[in-house]
Amino acid sequence: MSTTTYNIKKRNKGGNSMLYNRIATITQKRQITIPKNFFTELDLKPGKINCYIEDGKIILEPLNSDNFWDFSNSILKELVAEGYEGEQLITEFQERKIMVKESMAEMVAEAKNDIKNNKVKDADKVFEEIFSDLD
Repeated sequence: MSTTTYNIKKRNKGGNSMLYNRIATITQKRQITIPKNFFTELDLKPGKINCYIEDGKIILEPLNSDNFWDFSNSILKELVAEGYEGEQLITEFQERKIMVKESMAEMVAEAKNDIKNNKVKDADKVFEEIFSDLD
């Protein structure tokens, strides 16, 4: 069993970032108990959360409709890695955001058509298809 420190940054009403620091334990089954005050502060609900690695850290974010479908960070990281900067970065970012929005609209239309034609797919397979290229 290993013990790791997890931090949560949150902005207070004044817009300042607050940092909460607690020790959490990872069990042999890779399970982590989120401290109650973190759970309450972020208004988490039982279920899934967004989890990713950034700069050698595990980042856990509340999964909500506002940030789940926003791929801005991923797009920007990709563009910077491709060497875009300045006005060219902004222009390409805007174009890719439109492409993502159009792709999402196509996937929703395809899903609605599949439902209409009783071609429903398993949710895990759909998410795997959607996010397979992000790994």
